[in-house]
Amino acid sequence: MKNLPTRLLLSALLVTLAWITSGSASAALPDSAMEQAIARTCHEALGLPANGKIRVTGARAAQPDLLARAQGISRVELPPGESGRGRVTAKVHLVVPGQPNAWTWASARTEITVPTVITTRPIRRGERLQATDLMVTQLTENPSNIQRIEDAVGRVARRSIPRHKAVRATVVRKPDIIRRGDRLEAIIRKGSLRIRTGALAAESGGDADLIRVKLAENGRVLMGRVLNARQVEVQP
Repeated sequence: MKNLPTRLLLSALLVTLAWITSGSASAALPDSAMEQAIARTCHEALGLPANGKIRVTGARAAQPDLLARAQGISRVELPPGESGRGRVTAKVHLVVPGQPNAWTWASARTEITVPTVITTRPIRRGERLQATDLMVTQLTENPSNIQRIEDAVGRVARRSIPRHKAVRATVVRKPDIIRRGDRLEAIIRKGSLRIRTGALAAESGGDADLIRVKLAENGRVLMGRVLNARQVEVQP
């Protein structure tokens, strides 16, 4: 190397620097890096359970040239009022050489999946659900879907549920422990007083349900909360 002319050495050095510069310049952050950073922030903001999953697609930066110069993402912020569901807008803080406060707005679409109880076989109306009738899988988030098998076992289907369909809280009910026409004890609360009297169930209901009961002493129909198979609590 000592015998090479100075001009040749300088030329080789310039070529090497050019290669290094071009290589680092082309190493832009992939869209997946921004999508993953947005996903982590939305997951935390939504308070999803550990087994809840969030998928982010179609991430686009408002300043793609700035993103192309970035070496990393330091953090992502959701603006006030941004839920993290559906189409979201986020403030992405970037690690850019020479620009300590670099950031860009970005938009993306989120899809949230959570553990969801589904049926393993067709369920007929009026059937009582057993553990063997159910399994858990990841489905798009729906507030009415039941997420734990133990919350569905023992419930009665209000209508038929096809195989491999999500079990919604609105299509199942607690099993009746009181049936219409049953003779009951009504516990009537009046301030600190508790009066016990006979009553007749005017409708069926499960544990903790509100049902109509007819008081034996005067025939009044009141709402009572089911305590057990023989008692309801009434607040006149």
